[in-house]
Amino acid sequence: MKLATSWNFKFLDLKESQNINKDEYLYLDQVHSSRVHYLSNEDKFKESPLASADIFAVEKKTFKNINKPLLIKTADCLPIVMLDKKQEKAALVHAGWRGLARGAHRVLIDQGFFLARELSCYVGPSLNGKYFEVAEDLRQQFPKYKDNGLIFKIITGSKGKFYFYPWKLVELEFRELNVAQINISNTSTYANKAYASYRRSCHQRRPLDKEQRNFTILF
Repeated sequence: MKLATSWNFKFLDLKESQNINKDEYLYLDQVHSSRVHYLSNEDKFKESPLASADIFAVEKKTFKNINKPLLIKTADCLPIVMLDKKQEKAALVHAGWRGLARGAHRVLIDQGFFLARELSCYVGPSLNGKYFEVAEDLRQQFPKYKDNGLIFKIITGSKGKFYFYPWKLVELEFRELNVAQINISNTSTYANKAYASYRRSCHQRRPLDKEQRNFTILF
């Protein structure tokens, strides 16, 4: 998405991602956590991956000084772009179910890096709903929502199986935090074959190469 500001971002599909030279970007060693890497001027001289983390947080003056775009990789997990309305700060978040359970999508609000009332959040193509079948053990990782029929829907005729709706979970939590603007792509990485999907590849018994990922870029 091209914005009338100093921040631009784009959710890339697999083909677009494979045409990217990731060595021209700064990126992280993603470990399904809620760890934050705060971009610093020193990162300009470092090689990627910069840190074991799943969240890039950056201030505009640092981003301009480094003059290098940022990248996160997903293949079903939620890519989230966060921009403050004053255009002074931005973040890229990689949030799978483990990250969501650890609050990766909200940690920068909870820690005060962003003010929710001045924040716009964009959730990109990812896994959701009828394509995201889970068992009881995963549902128990979300005690606040385990009995919420909007987040976990019982699969009729199954024994302890549910459809998981992380888009709704993120939307509910952002609304509770009074995030000013919430945008969800509604594009399923499983259903749309233009995107890399780890779960689809497992079902088809065609393992994804580690380089087959959907990139989200901030530039």
